[in-house]
Amino acid sequence: MKIWLDDIRPAPEGWEWATNADCFWRIFWNHVTWHGIESVEAISFDNDLGEGETEGWIVANSLLQAYIREGFTYVPILKCHSANVAARPRIEGYFNDIVKVART
Repeated sequence: MKIWLDDIRPAPEGWEWATNADCFWRIFWNHVTWHGIESVEAISFDNDLGEGETEGWIVANSLLQAYIREGFTYVPILKCHSANVAARPRIEGYFNDIVKVART
């Protein structure tokens, strides 16, 4: 299963489309609960998810916190497709931290 977090750009074929943070977490936890973290193949983030919505970098940070809390050791492919030049490195930094946490 692959999750595409973006409020405007539709998910590529074969990806689950999460248009906001709540939708992302619903898809992520439902799938992890029933199939395990290893069944998540890839996650791709946008940052700007619409006026008044939680931004992608916050979701990425929360994903890092979930890895720390749950002790996940498997890491899916993590990508950032956001064009936001300030948020993109922030999201990618959280992804790098997820990899480090999973390997310890």
